Amino acid sequence: MLGLLLVGCGSVESTTDSTESASVSTSSASELTANEVLILGDISKKPTQKIERYQPLANYLANRLEDVGIKKATVKIAPDLETMETWIESGEVDLYFDSPYPIIVVSTKTGATPILRRWKKGVAEYNSIIFTPGV
Repeated sequence: MLGLLLVGCGSVESTTDSTESASVSTSSASELTANEVLILGDISKKPTQKIERYQPLANYLANRLEDVGIKKATVKIAPDLETMETWIESGEVDLYFDSPYPIIVVSTKTGATPILRRWKKGVAEYNSIIFTPGV
């Protein structure tokens, strides 16, 4: 499936009971400002698996973005689309990864803009069929 990346506006580090997150610090500072933390988001019923999948990317981005003040990267997993929408609107998530349909829903509701697409299993594009009730 074609995945897209959605960019939120700003960043605030926080977690709720319905989420799991992990982080790796590239700095020893215990208190970081929101501008020093990059938060990657996704939606899943299995947050541990998603964190394991995306934490290496978060670490890579944090290391590469040190020159612009990023000192830490966190992966934050939402339990549902509505929670992700809230996090993007509030700035709690900086980058959101998902398939085309959820990206369209979230970008329509939040005003965030899809900026990238990823290859999945070595394929850049795929075809899908959308079914609707007959009129």
